[in-house]
Amino acid sequence: MQARSPTTRHRSRFAILVALALVVLGTRARAQLTPGVQLSAGAVDGDTGPDWRTASDAVAWLHLDRPWMMATVAGAAAAEGRTPWAFGGLLETTLFAPPWRGLRSSLSLAAARQQASANGAVLESQGIARLAYRHTASGVWIGGGWGAARITGSAWDDATGSASPVLPAGWSTEVGAWHQLGGTLIRVGLTSRARALATRPGSPRAVAIGPLHYDPRSGTYVVDTVVLNSADRWSEAEAGVYWSRGRWSLDAALGGPVSGTRTGTRTGGVWTRLDAAVMLDERLAVLVGAGLAPARLATLAPDRRQFAMGLRWTRAPLRNTETPAIEPVAAAFRVERAGARQARIQLRVPGARTVELSGDFTEWRPIALHRGAPDVWSVTLPIAPGTYRVNLRVNGGTWSAPPGLPQVRDDFAGVVGLVVVP
Repeated sequence: MQARSPTTRHRSRFAILVALALVVLGTRARAQLTPGVQLSAGAVDGDTGPDWRTASDAVAWLHLDRPWMMATVAGAAAAEGRTPWAFGGLLETTLFAPPWRGLRSSLSLAAARQQASANGAVLESQGIARLAYRHTASGVWIGGGWGAARITGSAWDDATGSASPVLPAGWSTEVGAWHQLGGTLIRVGLTSRARALATRPGSPRAVAIGPLHYDPRSGTYVVDTVVLNSADRWSEAEAGVYWSRGRWSLDAALGGPVSGTRTGTRTGGVWTRLDAAVMLDERLAVLVGAGLAPARLATLAPDRRQFAMGLRWTRAPLRNTETPAIEPVAAAFRVERAGARQARIQLRVPGARTVELSGDFTEWRPIALHRGAPDVWSVTLPIAPGTYRVNLRVNGGTWSAPPGLPQVRDDFAGVVGLVVVP
């Protein structure tokens, strides 16, 4: 019996990991499991000079949102010009601790596999711990983590001619702040990264996440190399704005290096990104995106300029723009009659993962709201006309009174909102 190659074993392990995650997510939280598919086409330029070529990609995912955790399992395929399709996958989860006096901690873990050549791949893993503080509609966070990568198969041989498959690991630290103005979220962040390198000639350089480099001469992805470097350290700053109204949503970002260098990349200067979406109905959206941004975990290409248009089928928002440390607040609250014995409650929360409601009419049991248009959450309940006390909870945070409602003390010295149901 012929032994399986290391690449085949890695593929099998990753497939088993994804399958187990799907089973767990699907059996334990069917109602909170959101599938999605995105197809897009556009153009990208070369990594070493102007060389625009066509690009296509397809992504499918399952996303789970709960007040105490979120998880994503995704698979992607991408092709540029006449190159063969490259495939990759991602498994990512974030766990949240209960909030305490505005403080909340979280732990994010991710593993990804991206095809680097016909018989090789890059396997990556990353973990980040964060501590966040929120006060009304503003907040700050600080975090740090560790990432590592491994090259398998001929991808390593094509890049360096060496037999060692291990890329050096590296640490990262981050600080950031956010502020919400109505339905708009503004965020700023500073990230410092480092990668320790071997000193022998031809050793690989793992630049953050996404160490692949496209070679237009051979039409394949290879790994960047250096001759003599002992370390690669740099810091980056980025500011972003997320906005939504009705069926429209926009996500814009501007960033650049603060200190150090990222040798061999196209993002030595400022980068920009703008993504827009318009919902055609509750599930289907048209997407347009353009800009230059650094490569991230599980991307199938390095950072470069690009433009793309596509379709997305899902109930999820435009993208996960906010870090898990951002806890948005409700921006609008409305109650209307939906029949003789039912009332419809609707509110806007930019970038929320989960929204829950409790009140006199639910016997103070939390009721999950459903997401429709971008950042619009609603639920229809059997509520008779009258005056009720009510509270909201976003992303599993603290309970608070809905915006625009009179506030009164409850039986436990807390504050709740007072709503009149017509």
